[in-house]
Amino acid sequence: MSNPYTYQDFFSFFPLFFRRIFDLLTGTLSWSELASDEIQIFALIGIAISGGMVGSFLILRRMAMVANALSHTILLGIVLVYLFFKVLFHYDDLYYALSIPALLLAALLAGLLTVILTEFFTHKLKVQEDASVGLVFTTLFAIGIILVTLFTRNIHIGTELVMGNVDGIKRGDLHLVFIVVGLNLSLYFLFFKGLKITTFDPQLAKTLGFPPPVI
Repeated sequence: MSNPYTYQDFFSFFPLFFRRIFDLLTGTLSWSELASDEIQIFALIGIAISGGMVGSFLILRRMAMVANALSHTILLGIVLVYLFFKVLFHYDDLYYALSIPALLLAALLAGLLTVILTEFFTHKLKVQEDASVGLVFTTLFAIGIILVTLFTRNIHIGTELVMGNVDGIKRGDLHLVFIVVGLNLSLYFLFFKGLKITTFDPQLAKTLGFPPPVI
């Protein structure tokens, strides 16, 4: 199926886009007929919603650098799980070596490790927070880069994972994006009180039983 936006310029893109969205909502257009441009826009909207919820608290806590650190340190987890399947289990088929659920779990664990180490350096070793982020960020990312260079030179693990590739988003990816949005919304409202009080008054939060490092 040809892309309806192929010959559209900037100003004609949006009227066509909103007309097709109206058709989608009214049932005239099916999800299977979505163009790649529309799939990318929906995916980016979902990512923006998730990022906005988390990012607002990162800014208020002066932890904006943490978001940048996470987007880089997850590389270590992904490379390690790839090597785990590739080397230990001798999986030559990339379908198994690059299992999406395993990669997502590895990215999650690497992200948690980043935050835990940052909190440890900040609260236990009394290192300044920005210095803690910088120390953990550069160390884990450097290890990830070294492993990528040594063991995954011919595999697309590296720039694509750190920078992303919006052209690679497919219709099936929308399910994952909006599952993440749903999880973020649920956690946001479930822990909103704890997030708010630990952000604006950590000492009061401790008194009320909300441990700021855990939150």
